[in-house]
Amino acid sequence: MLLEGESKKCSITLHNSSSTTPVDFLLLSFVDSTRAQLQEALASKELSASELYELELNSARKPPFQWLRAENGDEQIKPGANLSLEIQILGKTGLTDGVIHVDYGFIGVPRTEVKEGFYTCRTSLPVTVTVCSSIDLVDSQILPLIEAFGQEMQSSPLAAHEGPDDDDGDKQVISKQMQIESHLDTPMTRFKIADSSSPRCLLILDFRNSWSSTLTLTLRILPSSSLTDQKAFDFDHIIHPYTSTRIPIPLPRMYLPSSAAHAPIPSLNKATKRQFVVSATKSSPEAERIARETFWYREEIFKRISALWKEESTGRSGTVELRTMSLTSPMIQTYKLDDIAISMSVEPNSSSTPKKNPTPQKVTQLTNHKFLVKTSTFLTLLTTLHNRSPSPIRPLLRLQPTLAHQPSNIALDLSKKLLVNGVLQRPLPTLKAGETIEVKTG
Repeated sequence: MLLEGESKKCSITLHNSSSTTPVDFLLLSFVDSTRAQLQEALASKELSASELYELELNSARKPPFQWLRAENGDEQIKPGANLSLEIQILGKTGLTDGVIHVDYGFIGVPRTEVKEGFYTCRTSLPVTVTVCSSIDLVDSQILPLIEAFGQEMQSSPLAAHEGPDDDDGDKQVISKQMQIESHLDTPMTRFKIADSSSPRCLLILDFRNSWSSTLTLTLRILPSSSLTDQKAFDFDHIIHPYTSTRIPIPLPRMYLPSSAAHAPIPSLNKATKRQFVVSATKSSPEAERIARETFWYREEIFKRISALWKEESTGRSGTVELRTMSLTSPMIQTYKLDDIAISMSVEPNSSSTPKKNPTPQKVTQLTNHKFLVKTSTFLTLLTTLHNRSPSPIRPLLRLQPTLAHQPSNIALDLSKKLLVNGVLQRPLPTLKAGETIEVKTG
């Protein structure tokens, strides 16, 4: 009996009953109960390219039965001798039984010298397997991550704001801000994701333990898909029998150039590769573009996250299938980054500082995009644009100051609250690939 995602090794022993002829050719092949379902699904013309890829991946890279051959790969059985072979069985949904076919024979020459076909004998061994459910991924979502969650404070606001001009009101505001953000940054502290300045989204995964014993779920997360497993960190969560749990993951957002995000979905089965493919669904070019984009960004998530389960009482362990994750186009729009990265910061305007008091007004940075300043002070808004795309971009910068958490008719009325020296909309020079430009507004 196996649980889903669990692998076990078993051995079969072959005996050469001949007293004169050895066996120098041995080949194992397998037939299992999941093959018929996969072949029927692969033959359907209603499948999209992404669905066909998932079926081919499930068939080619996750076989229920696998022969663990020796390093030399030269199995021979002398007359009257025995040979043990190791078989690895993977617990998969729908696996109930299988057959191990053993083809054997005597060639008499090295395999590289065989030029014609030859005949073999075959013996078959039926296998019955029981697979029970373990931990399943039942739902997934990608949500925007608000600033309080996604960005850590770069420095202590109280320490940065200390000075002779401080007052109790400012300290109370900063102290309250620290308390709120320290509470909201708990997921970031637990997952310890590197490079806290990068934009993030919130990946929510719902898991259910369908087994009768408590299982420990281990999520292995990579801050970037280009890092090795040595840079990954693990997060353990205990799931009791027949219960579900929801795990939020602050995931760094991803950027793929257009050539990679809209590349054709590959086919793993060479037999199904065709020069021209006529889709039975007759999807529009826009729908095809969205499908390709969803596929490639989904693959990037799988490079970053993997899941394992373990039954502590028995030591059994296995993998959790995450490829059942279903993502919609709005979720992908939340996960991907735009071609242009925009960041803003507020700096004191040193040119407007009175000569009698040469000390410039201090600006307290609460988070990466939140600043605390005094009223009736001159400031400089620094806007930084970075071109992530491999192509040049001609940007048009338009700044729209608003009051937060107010209706539109009130939020845009800043005539008595904010003065701007210059224009809020201006064309900028062409940004080449990877180039950065800074724009100052007083």
